[in-house]
Amino acid sequence: MSKKQYVFLLLITLSLYCVIGAFLSGEKIRYQENPKETKKEILKHIAINDSIAKAKKIMELDYFKCEMVFNKSFLGIGADEKKDFLWCDKKVGASLFVERRYQVIFVNNNGVVSDIYASVGLTGL
Repeated sequence: MSKKQYVFLLLITLSLYCVIGAFLSGEKIRYQENPKETKKEILKHIAINDSIAKAKKIMELDYFKCEMVFNKSFLGIGADEKKDFLWCDKKVGASLFVERRYQVIFVNNNGVVSDIYASVGLTGL
């Protein structure tokens, strides 16, 4: 292995170590079984007026799949009201045939979180 390859591998390893260490050392979000408590827990980590980019990063580090949605309505607002938002979704095994599904919406107002909506439900057989 050349010196250049060794340095590159070392930098990659250190970067991964820092990212994983920062994630594991931080206080984890403890998702609850109901939407109100889940929203409260999320607000401990992602505040109103935090950037949408920060919200996306935190949620994706916790294995959520997130995507931006533009000019759409969602459950929780009026059907004729349309907003831009970050939609995050995660499924966790609750039992052999059932998954608990967490869906979180971060309303986007000029790149910052202006509101948070959460839903929690069970899917499966």
